[in-house]
Amino acid sequence: MRFTPLIFALFSAFVAHAQEEDTLHIQSSLPIVKINTNGWLIFDEPKIPGTIAIIYKGNGELASSQDTNYYFESPIGVELRGKTSQLLSEKKPYALETRDANGKKRGASLLGMPEEHDWVMLAPYADKSLVRDLFGFGLAARFNHLGYIPRMRFIELYINEEYKGIYILGEKIKRDEGRLNIADFSADTTINSFVIKLDKESGFVLNEYFNSRIRPRYALDRQVVRYLYHHPKPENITPKQAKYIKGWVQALEDTLSSPNFADPNGGYRRLLDVPSFVDFFLMNELCRNVDGLRISTYFHKDDDRIDPKLHAGPVWDYNLSFGNADYCNGYMTEGWAYDFNKVCGKDYWLVPFWWERLREDPAFRQMTADRWQTLRATTLSNEAIAQLVDDLSGQLKNGPAERNFQQWDVMGKKIWPNYFVGKTWEEEVEQLKKWTIARATWLDVAIVK
Repeated sequence: MRFTPLIFALFSAFVAHAQEEDTLHIQSSLPIVKINTNGWLIFDEPKIPGTIAIIYKGNGELASSQDTNYYFESPIGVELRGKTSQLLSEKKPYALETRDANGKKRGASLLGMPEEHDWVMLAPYADKSLVRDLFGFGLAARFNHLGYIPRMRFIELYINEEYKGIYILGEKIKRDEGRLNIADFSADTTINSFVIKLDKESGFVLNEYFNSRIRPRYALDRQVVRYLYHHPKPENITPKQAKYIKGWVQALEDTLSSPNFADPNGGYRRLLDVPSFVDFFLMNELCRNVDGLRISTYFHKDDDRIDPKLHAGPVWDYNLSFGNADYCNGYMTEGWAYDFNKVCGKDYWLVPFWWERLREDPAFRQMTADRWQTLRATTLSNEAIAQLVDDLSGQLKNGPAERNFQQWDVMGKKIWPNYFVGKTWEEEVEQLKKWTIARATWLDVAIVK
């Protein structure tokens, strides 16, 4: 349908009238974020113009959604984001770009996070604890070899004055001094940093990815592993940059597949930042992320003169982790997450052979066991895990969680891909805590075998 000026005016008036009647006025200790697009619907590309206003007092003090003394306000561009979450969730995630008055992108510091112009708003929906993403990022920060961890904050969101519930406002993974601080890859490759990822390809971008030459183990169809360019972006990458990245990764895979892959001098250790791979492996095993190691999985490398090795991370996307998946054994507290291909060998996106190969090295297995035992004695003890869940869920008590489930009537109902379905939000939070401790307890024994 094509919007004529008259139709748009009538549509906008109808939307404004409906919103005036349905607006929920709240008081919250969380930041209240208001997105206004003047009634325009938000689609997946391109970003449409709008404004953002944040109402926030801090220090646990309540702020009103009717307050016009804004903590922050700015023009923005906003669009839908995500793939599966956008298609299967009624509660849509968004990406936004802070702009100046002329509509050009402009960096801004949101809620104390470093200045940038690209931001995301994650939408916990199937995760009825509401805290899995922040819980995952919080645990990952305790694996201090993972480097940059995206910063995130709970918010309560309005779009065009309609209350949308609990969202998570935070940083998009991006090469930037305030985020993933690596050198900027130059067109002539004299500076050769890069970021690649395993993810679902868009299908609309030329030269978006390159294929691994090594078939994933236990693949039951003709699947291939595809590495997507993240930095430089595929739409901007030069042939010389693409050739360098593809050649570098192929050299790594040749090394990992060689008989002498574990040689301390000539093997994979000269190419991989092993401590980051140890921590990345353990974090994915702890949360048993059914997407981990195969989707939403990032790797980065700085310029050779700064650091010539590939690092695992940054981490991303924990909404289907910690037992919140009823397929491919994602709900089980026992069994290895890196064995995904053995369980779901027909899946289109499979785990590359890297992880199983690394586990064939006794030295790598010993490093993971030693690292796990050290963390379990300190920042990953059962008590520390439970406390983090309590701290995060505590931010949503006394109103925010209750309002979210009034808006989204999903409590007590199976929403894909739930395995556990609690009757109350408190049961969902308690299940997250119990599952994670049970998973850690299994790893205590399995990691030393």
